[in-house]
Amino acid sequence: MSKWNKYKSWKSYKSHLLTKWFIEWVDDEYDLETIEATKTKLVQRETELKRIIDISNRVTIKGFKNE
Repeated sequence: MSKWNKYKSWKSYKSHLLTKWFIEWVDDEYDLETIEATKTKLVQRETELKRIIDISNRVTIKGFKNE
């Protein structure tokens, strides 16, 4: 089995590779401002994704009508 077979697509392989490089970059980075800027961007993205998930999982409660 080749190393390519565990990835379903080029996109999943690229994602895996970029994640690995990002973690290596964070481990090698010593500029606090750069790390803080990266953290800010990641938190913004996390908040946006959570909001989208909350909107998609919203349940509408229908009450009884009094006529």
